[in-house]
Amino acid sequence: MVSSQRRWVRPLVVLVLVLGATLTQARPAAAHASLTSVSPVDGAELRTAPSTVLLTFSEVVEVVQDGIRVLDESGSPMPVGATRHPSGHPEQVEALLPTALSPGTFVVDWRVVSDDGHPEQGSSSFSVGGVTRAVQSGSGARDVPPRTTTGAILVARFVALAGLTALVGGLGFLWCCWPAGWAERRSRTVLVAAALATAAASGAQLLAQGAYADGHGFGAAFDVAQLYATLGTRAGALEAVRAVTASAVAAVLVWWPHGRRWQRWGSSCGAGVLAMATAASGHAGQGHDRVFATAIDVVHLGAAALWLGGLLMLLVGPLSTRVSSAQGRTALVRYSRLAATCVVLLVATGVVAGARRTGSLGALTQTSYGGVLIVKAALLATILTFAAGARQVVTRRLAPATATAAADRPTGPAATRARGGVDTLQRADRQGSWTARQQTVDVGDLRRLRQSVVVELALGVVVLVATAWLIGLPTARSTYVPTSSTGTVGFVTERG
Repeated sequence: MVSSQRRWVRPLVVLVLVLGATLTQARPAAAHASLTSVSPVDGAELRTAPSTVLLTFSEVVEVVQDGIRVLDESGSPMPVGATRHPSGHPEQVEALLPTALSPGTFVVDWRVVSDDGHPEQGSSSFSVGGVTRAVQSGSGARDVPPRTTTGAILVARFVALAGLTALVGGLGFLWCCWPAGWAERRSRTVLVAAALATAAASGAQLLAQGAYADGHGFGAAFDVAQLYATLGTRAGALEAVRAVTASAVAAVLVWWPHGRRWQRWGSSCGAGVLAMATAASGHAGQGHDRVFATAIDVVHLGAAALWLGGLLMLLVGPLSTRVSSAQGRTALVRYSRLAATCVVLLVATGVVAGARRTGSLGALTQTSYGGVLIVKAALLATILTFAAGARQVVTRRLAPATATAAADRPTGPAATRARGGVDTLQRADRQGSWTARQQTVDVGDLRRLRQSVVVELALGVVVLVATAWLIGLPTARSTYVPTSSTGTVGFVTERG
């Protein structure tokens, strides 16, 4: 057992150390989707009034309603044109100003949505005909979205992640560890509930995204015009894809409940689409290397889903009443091996994604994103301690018995596959040809195994909460500004 664990633990440790060393040498990168220039420039003193306000960002941004406001010295809004993209420049936003501005100082208050769905805002000022009154830049900045809106987004994001984890992990568990579960009512109920939860939460996120982007209360989520505008954004379109795909998967599982081959493949392909849409809708969907980043997130999400979703399926199926049967023993042993592989992939992809989104140790330790990431890593390490104990029980008590039974099982064409997807191990158990050779499972070991799985799953839920929180935060790389030698800190635009 020890040598088996060392085969994957040692490479994992080496990978973490190498990537950690890379992280310490990385330099803070410029923020993605950050404001690079504004015209008129902040603090400009102009002789003649400008005709437009033009904002340029480092990445593509989405326009929101009344995204650019111009306030006079009294704080009253000036009539300006609609916020729009200049032709052929999705990274720029502009608004037409009145033909004649009276002399004075004006504040430009702007708000856009980055390509990953996060609102960004800021302000600048300019004067026409000389500064007539001191106006502090940022005095006209808008409020962040109300707590009701941000809370609804966070809850919906968590429910969607939990549903996706249960769906992808449950389907993977049935494919790899427990083929007979396709015919079990309990496993189908879990999969259908997970698909429906993902569909409902994705629909709620789609409704709330418009209100979140505009900084309005949750009541604005039901504005039809706002919903139509949200569907035109990348984040909104991906949420719609998730809602529709999850609903289709639930329909397939409900209407054809017998686990036929086309149903298995159809629901699994739908789960794959959900995983890719989820990865592309987050931080991975931004930047010039978005294909690589999305692939990393898909692997990360898939490994986490197979691990945590498999734990849920263990409690629902083999670990509930079938642990003493050959079918349950096989599922436990197979899942133990699958989980070990998932842990390696999960940690490796997590370190790569974390290094990309922090960029330096300073960003990791001095930003909200980095703090939540550290908490998530600590929770993951705690789960691994319980997983190691469960793996010892499976390896010592179940794997030897399964291997002995497998050596005596029938061979030939009749042993290739049992009817309905049940493998030879299950068929031999029904025939009773080698059941007597299996090693009995101690009741204490069984109780400890169940308790460990429950604790792992509970901590996994907390990890999903942290993940949902991370998705809603700007990356550490995009917000961290190191203190200069003079002790001053550079300007960073606000993000909702």
